[in-house]
Amino acid sequence: MWNWYREFNSLRAPLKFVIITCGCVLLDAIIGAMAPAFIGWGFCVLRRAWLSAITICTRSNKLHPYPAACRRVVDFIFNLPAPYKNNFVKYTVDQIKEDKILDIFNKLNGIYAIGDKLASFYLRDVILIFDLEKYLQVEDLQYCQPVDTWVKQVAIKLDIISSQAMEVKIVKLAIINACKNVNVSPLLFNAGAWMVGARSFELLIEKL
Repeated sequence: MWNWYREFNSLRAPLKFVIITCGCVLLDAIIGAMAPAFIGWGFCVLRRAWLSAITICTRSNKLHPYPAACRRVVDFIFNLPAPYKNNFVKYTVDQIKEDKILDIFNKLNGIYAIGDKLASFYLRDVILIFDLEKYLQVEDLQYCQPVDTWVKQVAIKLDIISSQAMEVKIVKLAIINACKNVNVSPLLFNAGAWMVGARSFELLIEKL
């Protein structure tokens, strides 16, 4: 029986690269044709996962990360329940309304190269754009609280966390609790903290 995996892995690296690149172009064309069904930044999250898998595959000259990683991206898009017609943003909105945010978080977090931060970032923006925060339980807030260096730096400056705080979950919960204590949306704080941290220099110049 013909084993495409073994045959592909026996090819020289340049030929692998050409084949994989053509596959990327084809996938982009297919998904691009469905663009009206996607919100741009949501599509970019999955596309980043796909391209990250390709990059690692070609740099390491190995096929090993490729099938599982890229298959998860494609499966997530094309295996949504029929009513959604590949619109994973609408699917996300309905999952949140049905108190299933953990399910959608785990699905995103399980896709190669997305992880906790991007999954939380995506969920945070969906919730803010579609005004879904009222559907969240307190324990759900951690799944839409992306933590990066900018958010951490702002939290440290505001004495929400110590400079030694390293574990992402601890940082998330500290921010959520601090916001709840002063009746502030943890999601809006998170978005604002990132904006202040990442663009502080630009914001300063604009105010001069």
